[in-house]
Amino acid sequence: MEIINSEEVSINSRRKFILDLLPGIFEELDPKNAASAGMQKYSGKVDRARRIHVLGFGKAAYRMYGGIRDYVLDKVSTATIIVPDDEKVESQFHELEIMRGTHPFTSQLSVESSESALKKMNGLDEDNLVVVLISGGGSA
Repeated sequence: MEIINSEEVSINSRRKFILDLLPGIFEELDPKNAASAGMQKYSGKVDRARRIHVLGFGKAAYRMYGGIRDYVLDKVSTATIIVPDDEKVESQFHELEIMRGTHPFTSQLSVESSESALKKMNGLDEDNLVVVLISGGGSA
């Protein structure tokens, strides 16, 4: 991220300090990067799991999956995300199933997608790890 008018608005040292920090902050908060950083903390659980199931929902679920994919790909058994029906998402990941829901209101589509995604995770046991990716828009 670049602040194109940084020189104009950096009228004192405090503003310059904040404006210098912003690009890095936005980079860390990107859903892909945030999910990746979070997943690093659980690498031991990933290593111990026999199978991994990923369930994500909300507007940022696809980017979040992109952030954790490298950690789970070798053991992923199911990977499903539910995104709003008006969200433009074209998967680059062959193992990822993208379902649709509605936002901001629940609909039959949301219910059917949720039920279908949950059914894919039948038969879980202590050797399985379930990773849930939750973002805004998932409430519907």
